[in-house]
Amino acid sequence: MDRDDLVELRKFPQVHDAELAISTLAAADIPAVLRDSAYGGIRVETLAHGITVLVRRDQRDAALQVLESGSDAGAIDEDASFECAGCGRPLPSAGAVCPECNADDHAAVLTPERTKAAIGNLKLIVVFGTLALMIIPVILRRLGEIHSDVWVIVTYVVVGIAAVVFIFTVLSSSYDRRL
Repeated sequence: MDRDDLVELRKFPQVHDAELAISTLAAADIPAVLRDSAYGGIRVETLAHGITVLVRRDQRDAALQVLESGSDAGAIDEDASFECAGCGRPLPSAGAVCPECNADDHAAVLTPERTKAAIGNLKLIVVFGTLALMIIPVILRRLGEIHSDVWVIVTYVVVGIAAVVFIFTVLSSSYDRRL
């Protein structure tokens, strides 16, 4: 487009409104540009006074007509029928979701809560694993010093394992309950 051939079509309060108008005009085969957009972006003073859309002088009337008639171009016909793009089943409205294509497959979804729970569980495993590696040799040495019955030693070991399993179960399941 020649610079001398361009005229102001309309000013828009927001950049996205002006870009939407340019897209609407492009769909009607009318080329349009934003003022100052060719210089690496829109200047702040342009934003303060409105975003100007420019078109060719000979296409100004046609562009105005497209923008004025385009206000209901995106309207949906009430009698229209809607189908799922995936399977072709009829849908009650344009915004409806197909129950077959979009059904939950009950797969675990990564959410911030689940991520925090997984990190918390990993921290528990690391902390208790480290403590176990530090404490087990001490416990085994002390059990070796006891010169009493074997059943006492077995009882200590079983109670220790049960305590560790209980602690892991309680601490790791508390994260899942909050989800």
